[in-house]
Amino acid sequence: AHGGDAADAFDVIAPSLPGYGFSERPGGDGVIFRVGDVWHELMTGVLGYERFAAHGGDWGSTVTELLARDHAHAVIGIHLTDVPFFHAFRPPNDPSATEQTYLDGIARFGQTKGAYASVQGAQPQALAVGMSGTINSSFGPYYDFAQAGAMRWIEEKLKAWRGSVLGAGVVPAGFAMFPKDLSSPPREWAERFFDVRHWTAMPRGGHFAALEKPELLVQDIRTFFRPFR
Repeated sequence: AHGGDAADAFDVIAPSLPGYGFSERPGGDGVIFRVGDVWHELMTGVLGYERFAAHGGDWGSTVTELLARDHAHAVIGIHLTDVPFFHAFRPPNDPSATEQTYLDGIARFGQTKGAYASVQGAQPQALAVGMSGTINSSFGPYYDFAQAGAMRWIEEKLKAWRGSVLGAGVVPAGFAMFPKDLSSPPREWAERFFDVRHWTAMPRGGHFAALEKPELLVQDIRTFFRPFR
């Protein structure tokens, strides 16, 4: 009815992150590191899909990466609109010129436009008392990353090692990069962490791609996942 090919049809499951408007408030910290496990249980245990594809942007890209890392046997592929930001926390010793330009841009963003993340990661209640509702729990991912200690990162490193041993590294990844997004990582940066099979430099659009340019995003999702049916 809207110009698509019936052969590309798929079910769309759009879950709400824990602590956001349509979900319950989670208890405790570190929830963002476990959302991938929740999505896997939702898809396989609750909805009955043996295998599925996943797409995400912003916090959704982080969740989608961890989902593929920890449940590679169930994920046929992932499609992202950015390279999860936390990879820039530990830059490589041998960045290329384009990677260094990207990393410098990430540093400038933190200094000039990242105050919201600093507040939400350190003092979420400072904003929550004036905004109410689920706003405090929606700051959870920022707080989880900002407050993650050595044991958390050791645990995540072990999960990454276990995931690579079990084959998470072979989960195909596709990227749709919108020019007005918060950052513009080069493909070679993404290839350090993903098995990149598809890379699209979009002609227009920004951070909220699904809202701003839904047709371009849907077309790219269809194109990437078509060979994996």
